[in-house]
Amino acid sequence: MMEIDPADGAFSSRARTFALGSLFLSDIHHSARTCRRTDEAIGSDGFHPVVLSVCLSGRYGGQTQAGRYRGGPGCVLVLDFASAFQHVSTNSHSVLLVFERSEIQRHIPRIDGLHGLVLSRKDAEPLVRQVVGLLQQLPGMSDEAGAEAGAALTDTILSSLNQTGSLSAAEDARLSQLRADALWIIRQRYREPDLDVARVAALVRASRSTLYRAFAEEEGILAHVTNLRIEQAAIALRDTKDRRLIREIALAVGFDQVSSFNRAFRKRHDCTPRDWREQFRRSAPASPYPSVSDEPQLRRA
Repeated sequence: MMEIDPADGAFSSRARTFALGSLFLSDIHHSARTCRRTDEAIGSDGFHPVVLSVCLSGRYGGQTQAGRYRGGPGCVLVLDFASAFQHVSTNSHSVLLVFERSEIQRHIPRIDGLHGLVLSRKDAEPLVRQVVGLLQQLPGMSDEAGAEAGAALTDTILSSLNQTGSLSAAEDARLSQLRADALWIIRQRYREPDLDVARVAALVRASRSTLYRAFAEEEGILAHVTNLRIEQAAIALRDTKDRRLIREIALAVGFDQVSSFNRAFRKRHDCTPRDWREQFRRSAPASPYPSVSDEPQLRRA
């Protein structure tokens, strides 16, 4: 799980652990040591909790792939055991709040984005104060009271992260990735007439409401699908070598009705698809071959 190197000289460590509903609390005292969570351990032990370390005394520092961190008494450190890190502490008294990954991700989906985050001063104070008070009550606490205490700690943690903006930043990152995934899928499947919000949501494994939030700053998902279809149709209509009928192009880019295609095209380009095509054909070099109409003509009797 962890590689631990005690500092030179005498090494001491003592700990006690309590189950508080869905989380575990470990009260740990130890002398100076260096701990490493390696990629090899991550891949082999299957132990991937998220730990919030509340420092009551001593100092610590460390490094994740994102950069260095450091803290001391009154600070709270977020560590993701699914990511590598090195942690050095000196004569430390810390309380570790250990969450099952799936449990904390219900509240913070992108918890990996907080790996190595240190909360201090007023951001950490409510949780530190709550932990200090709880330590005095734990030895004789019932299972029911322990579960209530765990829920209260979770609420305080979420409140502290919300105050720092960490949760909103993690949520923004999650929605940004979701939007990128949805755009990639739309780009691959825009030709399918039945591509709608429900289908895109199913393909990215998100609810429709979450998908709507990912596109909140734009016209919307369906508008993006329609605009992409019109963009691809406009490219085809500009191509003087593309001899398909306008109806065929409309169907090829995902419209199931030509009338809907014509309305959407006029709204976007302020002209009909036929007018759009003709303006590019008029500007094209003259062809030595007879032109072929792109729409069938009625023959006079």
